[in-house]
Amino acid sequence: MSFADVVGHRGPIKLLQRAIYEDRLPNAYLFVGPPNIGKTLVAIELAKAVNCERREVARNVAEVTGCDQCDSCRHIQDINSPNFDLLRPVVKGMPKRNTFEESADAGEDEESNDEELDYDPRDLPDVLGGIIKIEPMRELIARANLKAASGNRKVYALISAETMNDETANCFLKTLEEPPGATTFILTTTDITALLPTIASRCQVVNFHPVPSDEMTSALADQFPEVDSQTIRAVAAASGGRYGWAYRLLAHPAALAQRTLVLDLMASLPHRQLFEGMRTGEILIEAAEQWWLAGEEPDIAQQLLKANRDNVLRTQMTELLDIIYSWWRDILMSTAAESADKLINADYLDQLHQAATCYDFRASQRAARWIQQTRQHLQSNANLRLSAQVLMMKLISLSV
Repeated sequence: MSFADVVGHRGPIKLLQRAIYEDRLPNAYLFVGPPNIGKTLVAIELAKAVNCERREVARNVAEVTGCDQCDSCRHIQDINSPNFDLLRPVVKGMPKRNTFEESADAGEDEESNDEELDYDPRDLPDVLGGIIKIEPMRELIARANLKAASGNRKVYALISAETMNDETANCFLKTLEEPPGATTFILTTTDITALLPTIASRCQVVNFHPVPSDEMTSALADQFPEVDSQTIRAVAAASGGRYGWAYRLLAHPAALAQRTLVLDLMASLPHRQLFEGMRTGEILIEAAEQWWLAGEEPDIAQQLLKANRDNVLRTQMTELLDIIYSWWRDILMSTAAESADKLINADYLDQLHQAATCYDFRASQRAARWIQQTRQHLQSNANLRLSAQVLMMKLISLSV
């Protein structure tokens, strides 16, 4: 992959290409945008481009990119390079990852397993409650202060930087105040206000915006020719411009099946009795668990689920709430006589039209409000099972 293969984000990429071409990369970038939108992907491509062994071939800004052929590009792509690494939030039960030999002697995290595993940290979604701890940060800073053995510049990405605890944030702030030479830190966040202002002010901010629907649909159709066009359009619309979210859903049929299960459940609500809200709430929690286990690293996902069950399911439930919200949004659009081409779940057009006859405009508004309240309750550590059951009972009550 190269900059040209990244879906969307032409503005941020052009800015980074120019900084590399003119050899004026700052000590720190702050990539701001929704989760799963491509911030980490662009950070990796920046590291490849600046350290590519064929970098001098670029004759203009547009040609600045990684070649994907040289040793440097391949090692960075595999996250096995002295010039690049990812630091991300950890939770209880997360295994220690095999990394480049410079960090092989680093101390064990007290909550990590003794066994080191070979896995890609990009394949593990963030879990509610995860934090970037002080010891991995100190190790990263120590590596940043070493002279580069090869390449042009060290690039280190801090994923979900807002999860640094106070000790870690203060340690990193000292590094930004006296940054090591030939090093660029890339912090990613969904909320710039959650970072220490003193850290944010020392970074060059790059904003990432949702990928346009047409561009995303075209890219997904190329990546997944076996998936029908209606499903691709629906997933692209449901993603809210987050290509990474849409890609992961289509790449894992077991995850895509949970979307189908949830939409089928929503379509069945007008035919359910109020007492069934308890069971349908349980179905939502089961769907959240199956979605979590449907990723790239099922063994590690199972391990994290066992160690952090409540936080993992609480994290995954937000994905299901997005789908549920999209269903009621579509019903709201239908009752407002909006055009069908504005519907998110267009592959459920017949079911949506049938459901729309069961609810009026105010009912759809109440449903949307209840879903958002449930999201807030889960973020406030409300009981997961009770929250899911109460939501489903409320939604069923709209047609009883």
